[in-house]
Amino acid sequence: MVCLRDPFQLGLRGLTGPPLKRSAIAVKFNLNSKKLRKGDRDLQSDRHEKLKNRVVSAAEAALARKQYVSAIDVLSGSGMLASTHLESWRKGRIDFLERVIQGNLKKISEPMKIFRQWAFHKGLKPSETGYVHRGRHGHVDLRFSKSGNPGIEKSYRTHYVSPALSELKQERLKQELSNPAKPVVFEIVRESACSECGAALAQGSSLWRRSNRCACHVRALTILSISPPAMQR
Repeated sequence: MVCLRDPFQLGLRGLTGPPLKRSAIAVKFNLNSKKLRKGDRDLQSDRHEKLKNRVVSAAEAALARKQYVSAIDVLSGSGMLASTHLESWRKGRIDFLERVIQGNLKKISEPMKIFRQWAFHKGLKPSETGYVHRGRHGHVDLRFSKSGNPGIEKSYRTHYVSPALSELKQERLKQELSNPAKPVVFEIVRESACSECGAALAQGSSLWRRSNRCACHVRALTILSISPPAMQR
């Protein structure tokens, strides 16, 4: 009777001819395992090369278009971050960006490493930029990582700027990117009610979207302005 706990005897008794020696079977198993390991390495190398091409392509496109490139440009351009998720995060509806990036933390770190290496070899200038949104009590910093680690946050916030951009333009760009998105202001053209919370909306009143309040998506709303100061003029 064959002992099923011995892998060297499994299936050998059903073969014609004398059983193979344990040393010969061991050599055969070792050869197979080496082939598998080599195949795994080839697959990993091929996957890394495809990922690298996607990251570099997204980074090059953003740099050509804006003269700077960010981690968000790379994540969006490589298909790892949906524009709808990015917009929700910018408005403060998502607590941290990594929550909506496709892939686990290990898969996210790999394209970010490729991106930083590409930026270094291109000779781009790193520039840390703030990301904020308008909260109830003022501006609130947007969070990128699950851990909130300052080093990881800084890595995400760092933009890489073309050296062809002048110092003055770089400073203006940094200030522009650090400002939160302006809220959209609505004017109520007839009495209605919010389709989400049921609040009454009086004719002639105005409102704008805040991250911690409902959007009030009703057909009676028309876009009046994209900036509160415009309402004051």
